[in-house]
Amino acid sequence: MFAHKLWKVITVFGLVLTVCACSSVGKTLDAVNFLQTPDNVDPPEELVDIDETLVVEKIWSRDLGRGTDKQLVALGIGVAGDMLIIGGRGGGVAALSRETGEVIWKLQTGMPLSAGPGIGDNFAVFGSSEGDVVTLEIATGIVLWRSAVTSEVLSVPAVVNGYVIVRCVDGRVFGFDEVSGRRQWTYDRSVPLLSLRGNGDPVVFGNRVIYGFDNGAVGALLANDGSVLWEQPVATGRGRTELDRLADIDGAIGVYGQDMYVSSYNGRLASLAMESGRVLWVREMGSYSGVAVDGDGLYLTDAEDQVWRLDRRNGASLWTQAQLARRKLTVPVPAGDTVVVGDLEGYLHWLDKEDGKMLARERVADESIQATPVLIDDVLYVLGSGGRVGAYRFAPRDQGEP
Repeated sequence: MFAHKLWKVITVFGLVLTVCACSSVGKTLDAVNFLQTPDNVDPPEELVDIDETLVVEKIWSRDLGRGTDKQLVALGIGVAGDMLIIGGRGGGVAALSRETGEVIWKLQTGMPLSAGPGIGDNFAVFGSSEGDVVTLEIATGIVLWRSAVTSEVLSVPAVVNGYVIVRCVDGRVFGFDEVSGRRQWTYDRSVPLLSLRGNGDPVVFGNRVIYGFDNGAVGALLANDGSVLWEQPVATGRGRTELDRLADIDGAIGVYGQDMYVSSYNGRLASLAMESGRVLWVREMGSYSGVAVDGDGLYLTDAEDQVWRLDRRNGASLWTQAQLARRKLTVPVPAGDTVVVGDLEGYLHWLDKEDGKMLARERVADESIQATPVLIDDVLYVLGSGGRVGAYRFAPRDQGEP
């Protein structure tokens, strides 16, 4: 397990080491390389035939061209009413009909997009690898404003009570007026000497935004001035080397009611009260990609890409599915009576929520699926790293159906 976990941090150490543009210079390590597997690490688990008990229907599929790339970025699917907003690594942005996949508008920003979109009432916002922030009118794609931050953006911008909040890899968080794009405040936080490439997406709770930080803490900032409302350590670096002490909270934060669920890279999972940050329970179990939650449980993939369902009330294990080990899975998506994950070869896998049994498999892209699929009105939208996007519906197979 350690070898696989270490590979996710340093695929080829000399190739992935980069320097952040920040006042106290830190280093980031690419967390996932989707195309290379070192010789001393076990390969991804091979797929075996399964007795499929779900019927998966492709509603539509469209290739938008250059999507993300081998490097980890935070580009995904934004939902704005009856449209999907999608940006590519090469700077292109497109609005698609949710129903048909038809392109409504598209444009070229000229930026190496790296995060987004965040969705406001009438606009979408992206961040770039060169420290740009751009907002686009949802109806037309017209650029509303552009602004600059101090380093690469690897966290989806948040829109909270009239503010666009952008986090950078150098530890700074910026608050912009959503109409004018003028910077209103800056929160500056130091980052460890060494950290994983990537920043977790924020959680919006009332007039605050909640982040997981590179030092293993979770904190809540007030949207209108960036002041810290609370901060709670979840994980601490342990070990003799900088690599051993990595404690980044970069994965998705799960939210259910007034509680949230966070995981750290070095192996800690915790439930916190969103209002105060009070720790409700902790379990020695981690996930780089983060967690998802619904009324039935808590779902995550561990360092070996085994899928788990836990009791969200106390973290107790309910089942584990190991048939997809080392396949670079997305965050699990609870979907009705199933849980869905995407993998490094463009497959979607449906698991039974009750016991983790494999129910169906569908290849939806020729490249990896890095962005977490999005479920809306019983339709699953998925984005491949090369820019293919599609919509899928699934239902139990009728008895006697071949």
